[in-house]
Amino acid sequence: MKMTSSRRPFSPKLTDRRHGPTVARALRFCMALFVAALAHVIPVLDANAQASAIVLGISTPLTGSESAVGSDYLAGAKLAFDATNRAGGVFGRTISLRVMDDAGKADTTAINTKKLIDEGVFALFGSYGGNNTLAAMPAINEAKIPLIGVFTG
Repeated sequence: MKMTSSRRPFSPKLTDRRHGPTVARALRFCMALFVAALAHVIPVLDANAQASAIVLGISTPLTGSESAVGSDYLAGAKLAFDATNRAGGVFGRTISLRVMDDAGKADTTAINTKKLIDEGVFALFGSYGGNNTLAAMPAINEAKIPLIGVFTG
């Protein structure tokens, strides 16, 4: 007797041999929390997010030794944000991403964070690693914008 499942298979980009679908579930859960947190912040927006799209920025390792982590996190975020946009966005606004590669280097993260803030992102998310996050914090604090979804091992 052949067993069938109604569950969709997981994307290979969101699984690994050691943890399998657990990684995908964790990423989806984190992104759902992020979207929920964003929904609570939207009603008190300033001029940065009054346009039609909510622009979010992420500086994450897409190259270098930590690229697998950054790529998987970004893939999970894109899945969640695409689903949110297809469902009508957050209070009618779509989510748009600005992505920068920091190669897992704290000094590059600080530079990228400043660039993203200068481009007018509403919030930053997905900061990877304690040192990278600490390097970005002076610019984030000065700009007084949210940083959501910090992750580190």
